[in-house]
Formats: sequence, C-alpha cells, structure tokens
Amino acid sequence: GRYVRQPIIGGILLMNRVLPSNSIEPKLPTISDAIELQAALRPDSPAILCAGLPALTFGELDRAIKQIGNDLRAAGIGAASRVAVMLPHGPEAAIVSIAVSSHAICFPLASTLTAAEFSSEVERVDLDAVIFPSWTDLPSTDAAGASAIGILRASKAKGSLADTRLESVVDIRAERRRSGAPSAQSVAVIQTSSGSTGIPKHVLVTHANLFDVAGKIRTWYGVSENDRSACILPIHAALGFKLLLLCPLLIGSSVTLPNKQQAEDIAEWCRDLNPTWFFAAPAYLNAALDKLRSMADGKVEHSLRFFVTGGTHFSERVGARLEEILGVPGLEQYGMREAGP
Repeated sequence: GRYVRQPIIGGILLMNRVLPSNSIEPKLPTISDAIELQAALRPDSPAILCAGLPALTFGELDRAIKQIGNDLRAAGIGAASRVAVMLPHGPEAAIVSIAVSSHAICFPLASTLTAAEFSSEVERVDLDAVIFPSWTDLPSTDAAGASAIGILRASKAKGSLADTRLESVVDIRAERRRSGAPSAQSVAVIQTSSGSTGIPKHVLVTHANLFDVAGKIRTWYGVSENDRSACILPIHAALGFKLLLLCPLLIGSSVTLPNKQQAEDIAEWCRDLNPTWFFAAPAYLNAALDKLRSMADGKVEHSLRFFVTGGTHFSERVGARLEEILGVPGLEQYGMREAGP
C-alpha cells in the first residue's frame, strides 16, 4: 500500500499506511514510536542533560528504552502490568520512568514513602512489581518483600545514562506475568491527585493523553526541538513527569535535570544547563525573586525564553518583578491531572 506522512505534533511525522475505507484506523503513536522517530530524524541531538554525565542523545534514549523494555519483558511485564518506580530524583528516575511508561503502566512514587504508605499503594493500585535503586535502601524495601509483588533493581548511571538497566531480584508470580505492547489508548502512567478535596485519587493517563498535552505546550508555548525544559520538580510529581520531562521529549526538545532544585539555585542551573523554559509553583518563584534581588547586580546569566507557573495564586507584583529581572515573560496555566493544562 501507499504511505503518507501524517503530522502528529511539533514536527513529529509518523508513517501511516493508507487503508481501505472498510479497514481499521491507522495506528496512532505511542511514547516509544515518538522517541524512535526522533532517533531516526536527529540521532545525535541531546535528549536529556544533567551534571556529571554526558548528554543522552535521542539515539541513545531510543536504545535505552528498548534495552529496559527487554528487561521488563524478561521479568514478565507487559502493557497491562502496573509497575511502581521508586527511585530518588535524578537521571535514573527519569530514564526508567520513561522506559516503563513506554512498555507498561508506570506508577511513579516518592522514594521517601514509609513502609505503611507503600503497602497502602500496593493494595489500592494492585501493583505487579516495583523498581528500587540498587545503590541504596529505601524505607519501603522490607514492605515490598512482604507484599508478594515482583521486585526489580535499577543500576546506577556511571559512564552514561544509557547504561541504566533493570535486574529482577524477586520474580513476579506466574499468574501475574503478562506480555503485549501498548497502543495509543493504553494507560502509560498512573498519577496521584493532590488530595485537596479528600483522599488522593489515582488518575490514569494514556499515551494519547500525553500526546495531547505535548500538542498543547507546542501550540501555547511555541516549544520546539530548539527548546530545553528544566525539570526542577520531582519525577514522581504529575507536572514533573508529564509537563517537564516526557511531553517535551515527544516534541523533540531536550530536558535538563538540575542536581539542585531549590529556588536559591536558580542562577546556577540557568547558567550551567541553559534551559529555555521551566515550570515552578508560585512559592518557588517568590523565593527565587528574593534570591535574585540579593545578588550583587540583580542579574542572572540565562537562555530562558519564558517561565510558567500555576496551581495557586501568583502575585502580579512578583510576576512583574521577575519578568523585569529575567527579561522574559511569565505565563500562568491551570488544569487537572485528568485533562492536562
């Protein structure tokens, strides 16, 4: 059959077969499809950057996703498997969360959860497996061992982020082992609501949902492959994983992972990692303004095009002063985990 180039988002082009009118719809993209395409178009362009490691290119990211996918399949994890990722904030949490959401259902959790909190999540989400760091023990490690779920450990990135792999240390029970690849309508991520109106809820985010959010930030913010987000929110946070890490990569732009995420470090990571935009809560921006004001000349070297905030009230006075100091516009957004910004 013939093939046509169908634009999806932000310069991403997917080859779709033209099907007869009585056939099924063309295959819609998944996370792995988008990264694979970026790897084909721009294999040497940086995808993820962090201090202390070489930049991870889109070609290397694509290979890492495939390698970790092999590790997941060997452990009996498929598209419908629910896998918690409990890694400290950093490059390993980023690469493993991206890879798991590409092949299964990723449930990012804070590595600081207590044993009781983790056990509660195991029951509520009906987890199949959990991924722990190999380089440190967490408070929930013993609880996982007593919960009869599969346990994998992620290796520490040393020479390259692409070297991160998973090792199964406790097998998934035979009746819970699954196979199969996800589709656009498959759940990619489970995120937890803030709990502001009651017990926190679990929100199911599909691959299609993520492409929708990526399309929004491309259209509203003009984000392109020339941009670079600063992921200063935890990977397990909804906005950290979805808005600052995964969706920029779907568009083909790069992501930076500052080692220091505190407001007083804003001048340092802006100078060292050259992001073009970031999202931060109003409280963070209030503290950042105080830091910038305290600097000798009140100036910061940066490559920013804009910054974004939302979630709670943002003072117009603080916004105007930050815009003046940084010389870039500040944008406000609001939204829901169920629907995106």
